[in-house]
Amino acid sequence: MSHHNGCGRICSVALGLALAIVWSLAVVGMGLMAMNSSYGQVFVHFVSTFYVGYAATSMGIFIGFIWAFLDAFFCGLIVGWLYNLFAGHCCKCLDK
Repeated sequence: MSHHNGCGRICSVALGLALAIVWSLAVVGMGLMAMNSSYGQVFVHFVSTFYVGYAATSMGIFIGFIWAFLDAFFCGLIVGWLYNLFAGHCCKCLDK
């Protein structure tokens, strides 16, 4: 564990990658379930309204994976950046 004066800061890229991996695997899992059963079809239909090309097919699942990975990565990047921005303004260790 590294000790630094980061004052609770997080790595935005690491957060983005973590969210991207988890969300894209969830999208793939639901796509596979919808492709092989009736479970997950409502999810796939809903998500396909904003992930163009996502469907309960092999190619559709791959397209959904790409969309989900990029979407979650950039969301995590932005959330991490905002967190670090706000943590820098209200962190008590910076007043020392």
